[in-house]
Amino acid sequence: MPYYWITGSFDAGSRGPWTHELNIAPSSVYALANLNSYGQGGDYSSAVVGFLDYTTGSPDGVFTHTWPWVAPAINDQNVIQITLVWTCIGDSVQASGCFTVFLNLD
Repeated sequence: MPYYWITGSFDAGSRGPWTHELNIAPSSVYALANLNSYGQGGDYSSAVVGFLDYTTGSPDGVFTHTWPWVAPAINDQNVIQITLVWTCIGDSVQASGCFTVFLNLD
């Protein structure tokens, strides 16, 4: 079962980063994040779309998995929460992103 989240347009003039918590029943998950559009008007600008962290739950306990960067994909079992994140950095940037999460692939 796929789940889609489209960020809509976001830009460097707005206050980011933006996040969204996706709470799900324990599921096997394969998730991808990507930029749909990107426009830059200044130097040294960028946009990022990805996963900040995710949480798994099992009889052994609840564990939060984080990275020192924003991850572009997740592939794990017993996922119960995913934090989506998107932001722009720099002068004149406008972008949009998309998250696709496939659930219960077993």
